[in-house]
Amino acid sequence: MKKINPILLLLLMNQSFAQNLPFSKDGFELARLDYTLFPSLGEVQLEKTNFSLGIGKKLNKGLLAFNIGYTRYDLFFKESPSAILLADFEDLHSVRFNIIYGRFLKNNWAINAMISPMLSSNFEGNLTTEDFVYTSFLSATKSWPKGNLTSKLTFGAAFGTLFGRPRLFPLISYSKELSPTMRYSLGLPVTGFFYDVNDKSTLNVTIRPEGFFANNSIPLMLDNGQQITDSKLQFNGLKLALGYRLKFNNNWRAQFNLGYLPVNTMEIIDNDNNTIYDIETDETIFINIALSFNLKKKQNEN
Repeated sequence: MKKINPILLLLLMNQSFAQNLPFSKDGFELARLDYTLFPSLGEVQLEKTNFSLGIGKKLNKGLLAFNIGYTRYDLFFKESPSAILLADFEDLHSVRFNIIYGRFLKNNWAINAMISPMLSSNFEGNLTTEDFVYTSFLSATKSWPKGNLTSKLTFGAAFGTLFGRPRLFPLISYSKELSPTMRYSLGLPVTGFFYDVNDKSTLNVTIRPEGFFANNSIPLMLDNGQQITDSKLQFNGLKLALGYRLKFNNNWRAQFNLGYLPVNTMEIIDNDNNTIYDIETDETIFINIALSFNLKKKQNEN
């Protein structure tokens, strides 16, 4: 019986587009909890907490999966003349529902797709269409197996908040297994090198974008008395990280990341994407801790 091969879009990512996917190198991810702290982003400290649940079913030539997730962003702004302006964005929330489909084709080809309606808001007022963001991707993967090692090329397009404001962006990645314990990935949205120290431990170095976008569901009051409806906060940056993954057993995984954001931006914009307030940000370190429960491969292949 053909096994479920983890080829669906840069599966080693945990803080970007593929965070919504319940697949990993170890099988099917049923549950995940992770916490990230950016302690000093200039005017703001950012904490991000994410929880997700996934279920999936093996089809004749592929896999259909469903994933729900919740992310909370806690922003702690330093005292400034704009403190009242920023108060509406201190607690932001994202709720998403992902439908993921992957199909195996002939000659080691596969297609992969995801549709993901998402609510992203401070939830202070009534929900409107401005609180919804629709993210999606469509990609194809070509694999070249050579003995026990495999090379893969993935390409396609995505629409989402990986770079802050929702936009269309390309997906392109080449990955190669150098040995049973070493592999690398080059491209967007992740570039990285991964080394399996032993059966339980993996070290990795990665570069990837980080972004989010949320609506303010109540009017924003400016200093001149003007009210702006449906203002938004957008954030984007580039993350460099050193990671360590530990397998406790066949199901439980822990991930620890220590990293650095050399560049990032955060701003409040209006509904026409004009900047209302540019939040001063600086380079910063960050830490990330994650715990996941995976369905091991043998179970996933039944």
